[in-house]
Amino acid sequence: MEKNRDSLKAVPENYCEEEIAHGGKVVRLDYTTKDYAGNNEELQKYCFVYLPYGYEETKKYNTLYLLHGGGGEMDVFFEGEGRSSRIKKLFDHMIENGDMEAAIVVTPTYYHIGNKEITMDYSVNQIEHFHQELLCDLIPAVEGRYATYAESTDLEGLKASREHRAYGGYSMGSLSTWCTFKNCLDYFSCFLPMSGDFWIDGNSDAKGAAELMERIYQKHGYAQNEVLVYAVTGDLDIAYERMKNQMEAVALYAKSYQFRTNDDSEGNICFRVEPEAIHDYKYMPLYFYNALPHFWRL
Repeated sequence: MEKNRDSLKAVPENYCEEEIAHGGKVVRLDYTTKDYAGNNEELQKYCFVYLPYGYEETKKYNTLYLLHGGGGEMDVFFEGEGRSSRIKKLFDHMIENGDMEAAIVVTPTYYHIGNKEITMDYSVNQIEHFHQELLCDLIPAVEGRYATYAESTDLEGLKASREHRAYGGYSMGSLSTWCTFKNCLDYFSCFLPMSGDFWIDGNSDAKGAAELMERIYQKHGYAQNEVLVYAVTGDLDIAYERMKNQMEAVALYAKSYQFRTNDDSEGNICFRVEPEAIHDYKYMPLYFYNALPHFWRL
């Protein structure tokens, strides 16, 4: 596989800086879940929800779920209810200018709210079980409240609307994206892993990840135009070598994927690399700007 080392398409200078008249809004949504990685105790959590400009209950909207990295919080993306962050401004501009389809964007956390003792083992354990919270509690709370393509929020309803649902994350959130691919391919069609590879039993394993992806894909039986994986990082990012090794292994061992060409004209998986980009949240707008135009257009 040839990786694309050319710079990604630059974000227009005003997209992350200027407010627009037709901007969306960020609200807080509280919901009840469980400690699925522990003793199943009931937990009260919340997420932030971006509603695009002109949101109406009578319409149907695509949904994008985004997870932060290790040590981060759900406000990494939107900074809080009613706030106007760089990423909110980016989505406002992209939607208004037709760069991406209008979407509801949800930013939860995999932590217990208020937990200050966050270790790597704790984070990995929470992430590996997060799909249960996602399917059983978070998505039903969001898509039972807001206007999406889900006619119902039981598993059958979520499966029927999968082509309008996407998942992405940065760093440890990228690991969560791969875990969501593993456990929830029936409920999501588009995936955006940013700066993080697919771990097997808590370890980076390129060949194992590639073979597992193939088995998952074959098990579910989706056609190439029913799944999109847009993996992206920087060549100075701490995750670069591991992601590169994984994607090269996918090209070698997986047969269900067709890698996209540099102009993104075909294929259902791609690996984009931004030269000189390090492991830093500041690159997320660049990654969103290049990936999201391809989502929900399979």
